[in-house]
Amino acid sequence: MLVKSGQTNYIDNWLINYYLPSGQTTVEIREGTVGIADGKLTSSQSEVTKVQLPSTLKYIGASNFQSMSLLTDISLPAGLVSIGADAFNNCRALTGVDLAACSGLRSIGETAFSWCSSITSLYIPSSVEYIGDSAFNQIKGLTLYIEREQNEIPSGWDEDWDFTYASEPIGIVWGVSKPE
Repeated sequence: MLVKSGQTNYIDNWLINYYLPSGQTTVEIREGTVGIADGKLTSSQSEVTKVQLPSTLKYIGASNFQSMSLLTDISLPAGLVSIGADAFNNCRALTGVDLAACSGLRSIGETAFSWCSSITSLYIPSSVEYIGDSAFNQIKGLTLYIEREQNEIPSGWDEDWDFTYASEPIGIVWGVSKPE
């Protein structure tokens, strides 16, 4: 069923089109939304400083927050299952991303956090079965804290999941317990 709210449209609790009124800097996705279709919150939202996601969100499609250069932090819901390719690519001011709360997270798409140059660390829960190519590319000084041991890398992780062109390699700490 198509539900219209202004020029923002949903189909069966999936966000398929988002309209940000002129002068507004906060994106608010309604409670009950389970997914954001690929590319529906793209760089045309470059004025965005804040994003409010519903607790019901499970899927973030490809390129949705890409190039939101003023976005500094985002609270991801605990039930999140998938982060699409390029989802946060080029969010250069983004510092606060807590994946530890996402205990059911299964997938992080290719270049999902590339060029998020203000992120200094990320925790990867053991539930993650897929990490795409160069998911954390171009983040100088990044440290990943991974719940799994190095010998437990799932076959779904791309062989170049930790590849970066940054001048420093990604620091990886294996076997880290979930932060409290």
